[in-house]
Amino acid sequence: FQYLLLVLVETLPILPWAGQYLGWVFLTRAGWNLGWLVLLWPPFFLAGIFLQICVFLLFHRILFPFGMSPGVHPLYGWVHCRWATARALQSQNLGIIYTFFCKTSIFNCVYRCLGAKIGAGARIDTVSIHEPGLVEIGEGTKIGRHVNASPAMIAPAGMFGDAPVLMFSTVIIGSHCEVGHRAILPAGGRLVDRTHLKPRSSPAHKNAVG
Repeated sequence: FQYLLLVLVETLPILPWAGQYLGWVFLTRAGWNLGWLVLLWPPFFLAGIFLQICVFLLFHRILFPFGMSPGVHPLYGWVHCRWATARALQSQNLGIIYTFFCKTSIFNCVYRCLGAKIGAGARIDTVSIHEPGLVEIGEGTKIGRHVNASPAMIAPAGMFGDAPVLMFSTVIIGSHCEVGHRAILPAGGRLVDRTHLKPRSSPAHKNAVG
């Protein structure tokens, strides 16, 4: 079942091009000339992008209708299946959305629709805020390029029992923080207000937080 869900995920990135193609077909059959086709290509392409955003958010809502909550779940169970699909869905679609809307309020809005709590004036320059419903970002905070915030982790055997499990834990970034490029915020990560996390580091690293 998880394989079928992942195959379905792979079809979503074609929506912008499908919108463009259908626009060309419609205008050609309506007898519009080449000049109109060239002029209207960008609006049709952007319409395809927004259609992709809507379908992406709808699928994510179907997978987790009540959002994600901190907790522990067995590997390869129903929650694990939905989580893996949601991750693949986000990876496939946020990259395309990022190309057009990075560091804009639209990009923040997409993350908010996925459940993230983002304060006013925050600037996000990464597609790797996983499990957004478990992430809080304070106002005025800057998230650098390729930062990886991952509230989910596979806990090894012995941590919560005899078998490995999937664990969800919140990631909280305070107000007016600055997270350097390629920094990592693991499950349970915390940054207090006005903290600077150095590039390519983690809160657990010595001297990484200033």
